[in-house]
Amino acid sequence: MPLWFEKGESRRFQRIDLPLKLFITPKNPIQYMDILALGIDYFPPIVTKQLNHEHRQIDQWLPQVKEQPEAMQAVFKQLLASADFFARWTQELAKGRTPNQDKDSWIRLHAHAKGVSHLLAPLKATPKTCQYLNMMDQKLKAYYLHMKQVVEQSTPTQFYCDRILSRADFDIDKVMSTFRSDKYAHSPLVQALLHLYDYLEITLSGYDELNLDMHSRKNPKAWPLQTANISAGGVAVYRKKRFPQGEKHLANVFFAQQKKLVQLPAYLARSFSMQQQNTECNAFNFDFPSGQDQHLIQHEIERFEILDSMNVALQ
Repeated sequence: MPLWFEKGESRRFQRIDLPLKLFITPKNPIQYMDILALGIDYFPPIVTKQLNHEHRQIDQWLPQVKEQPEAMQAVFKQLLASADFFARWTQELAKGRTPNQDKDSWIRLHAHAKGVSHLLAPLKATPKTCQYLNMMDQKLKAYYLHMKQVVEQSTPTQFYCDRILSRADFDIDKVMSTFRSDKYAHSPLVQALLHLYDYLEITLSGYDELNLDMHSRKNPKAWPLQTANISAGGVAVYRKKRFPQGEKHLANVFFAQQKKLVQLPAYLARSFSMQQQNTECNAFNFDFPSGQDQHLIQHEIERFEILDSMNVALQ
């Protein structure tokens, strides 16, 4: 039997891609481990595929760099190892486990948090390259410091999150944006740096998403405006994460026009990768929604279609 989002025109409820203030979260967070958690997978198949691609690109371009090849290899290897360790503990935090409960992991986290400055000395002969790698290192160190604070100040019933680092300005972000020009397309050094940067960014984005989810649980103003495929019977969201199977969820939808928040119990029908869109789809069925809530959703769908046909921005 087809799922609601696969039935095409035979579906019971009309569905449409709609920009929404939307936040979906497991109804019952994990509160019996080291830290409050949601059990969401922030490194699903589409993200793993991206990381593998960036790693292959680094392996292709880095051996072609002629300046200080041994020193470059050492710095890249250490930054990649630090990123992988960070990704591992992002996943563990999402499951409720913290590195300070394992002596070896806690020591390694502090070691990674010190960065790679000790490896940069041989690269001072190439000051620009040294500067760019140091900028990446500074950003990764900021994230390690943030993770350390989260671990030390959180409890099994509370997740400490005083700020979202994705909203901070890091010097390396501006520099790397200038390197995405065609004139650098065949430069081994620039391409190696770009793919290393992208590898780090993909890793840190998973941690950003975790913190945003935890912060958004009690902060509706933080809910992102996102495009979701919604009907009166369910909703599909496109984010680079996968929600836990077999858990009850709560879909919070805010309709700005009506100034109304609708909270709909839901269960995950299916998660799958969308290769062309480079994201994950999590499709939820609403669990016995009220007729009033279904009517409100259908009204919003119809209103959007009218405004869209008139080429009017949705308010």
